[in-house]
Amino acid sequence: MEDVMGRASDIAARLADRAEEVCRAYLPNGRRSGAYWIVGDAAGAKGQSCYVRLRGGRDRIGKWRDQNPANGDHYGDLLDLIRVNRGLGSLAEAVAEAEAFLGGPAPFRPPLAASAGDGADDTLKRRNAERLWARSRELAGTKAERYLLARGLNPSGLVSLRYHPDAYYYDDDAEQKRSGPALIAAVRDGAGEMKAVHRTWFDGDSVILRKMMGLPDDGVVALGGTGPGLLVGEGIETVSSLRGVFASVRLEALLTAGRLMAFDPPDDIDRLLIAVDRDPAGFVAARCVRAKARALGVPAFCLVPASAFYGADFNDDLTRFGFEVTASAVRRQAGE
Repeated sequence: MEDVMGRASDIAARLADRAEEVCRAYLPNGRRSGAYWIVGDAAGAKGQSCYVRLRGGRDRIGKWRDQNPANGDHYGDLLDLIRVNRGLGSLAEAVAEAEAFLGGPAPFRPPLAASAGDGADDTLKRRNAERLWARSRELAGTKAERYLLARGLNPSGLVSLRYHPDAYYYDDDAEQKRSGPALIAAVRDGAGEMKAVHRTWFDGDSVILRKMMGLPDDGVVALGGTGPGLLVGEGIETVSSLRGVFASVRLEALLTAGRLMAFDPPDDIDRLLIAVDRDPAGFVAARCVRAKARALGVPAFCLVPASAFYGADFNDDLTRFGFEVTASAVRRQAGE
């Protein structure tokens, strides 16, 4: 047993060195989203309730958490993940499985192995994102401004958002490139460095497609506000709907439920407000972030939209009930 325990520590470190390969092999239904691999659960189901860290400090790479409500709360390193994923009953079995993977036998080789050019590829993705941002223009007088206004949102002061009149995207159904007007959002880290751009193609006030360009890592879309409080949520429209509701609060969009769930709240804020999307992934992500904040001693509140249909968010509330009704309901949930 001592031999197995000693090997386990070394194997977990070696697995972390190949974290994305492990995810592609054992969690093929997932996808990479910035610094994380997002999937439904540790067994590999489709969805967004489980995340594995692919980047960051050496002691953080490979750490994962499965917040799927059906499974409870599971977490650990990549050796633990393999054990859960394969339904193995002992550490010795997990070690044997991992050693087989690390030895590279054909059944365990990932479909897309990491290459020596990954660093250069990452740099190119970021440069392309910066180039698209530079070629986009301010919102005033554009179709993007009209899109936001049609959804009840005031575009004034949203400096992280721009407009591109003819941004390209790939139409999976037609299997060809298309282009059209798009809302372009800058995704920046805490130091203000651009990591990616998030693109929303639209027609009138309807969304056609959303896609990320670049590597968002721990970046966010800053949507205004100042002060010691922080309000976070998934979508740009969701978070923007709550601008002006709270004083002394800055607003940030994380863009997906998986990225919201993986968000680590800073410990220097005086409260955390979490705008919830009404779907299972949204509730799980919000509760996970709330638990993290409270573990730091930060007061945290989940804000749930009044609209009761599946997938509802605060932009639905804003367009249905207006700003004053929405703001009043949200303030009550935050204890004001």
